Amino acid sequence: MQKLKEEMSTTAMEVTNNQLGRNQSYQRQNIQFTRVTKIEFPKFGGDDVKGWMYKREQFFKVDNVPDEQKVPLISIHLFDIALMWHRQFMRLLGSDIVPWQATLRQGKQHKLSPKYFGPFLIMKKVGKVAYKLQLPGSSQIHPVFHVSQLKLYRGPIPKSSSQLPQISNDGLISEEPFAVLDRKMAKKGNDAVVYVLIQWVNGTVTDATWETYESIAERFSHFDLNA
Repeated sequence: MQKLKEEMSTTAMEVTNNQLGRNQSYQRQNIQFTRVTKIEFPKFGGDDVKGWMYKREQFFKVDNVPDEQKVPLISIHLFDIALMWHRQFMRLLGSDIVPWQATLRQGKQHKLSPKYFGPFLIMKKVGKVAYKLQLPGSSQIHPVFHVSQLKLYRGPIPKSSSQLPQISNDGLISEEPFAVLDRKMAKKGNDAVVYVLIQWVNGTVTDATWETYESIAERFSHFDLNA
């Protein structure tokens, strides 16, 4: 009888140890599974902007997404109006993908910074956050715009709308000098440098910028700086 008790006790211990081992193994598998599971990046089609932005930022924090990867990651999860707007925005910037910081600073850095054209008549609402505009027949851009790109016009309706910017064959805003408005000489380091006030093709006189004579001559060799 004693021997039977010892054998039963030994068997019970083996079963307990085996069960414990399986439980620990199961826990390790669960932990490992949890670690490799990825959160799905939220897709965005133009609706519920605030909700999508919150989920997006949470994903960036959890996955420690580097800044330079944020825009490419967002772009591949866009659809419908949001994707259309993104493609148009990238064409205007002259790039398929831009760094995350550039989307925040581009307007201040670019000499042809974004400004409003129009007014243009709203033809219809597209979805919840976009509108189709009545653009000139010569327009080379898509007529549907996200609300973030529009501004309500107030005041008397003009007889004609302002002209849209000239677009290159690549679908980019043309950046060409139109006229030299003024000249000046300034000291740069130990050198005296000639500056010219340039009015650009897609800009007004108030949009003119001071550029070095040398840089304009180098970038636009066909432009007559002495005219």
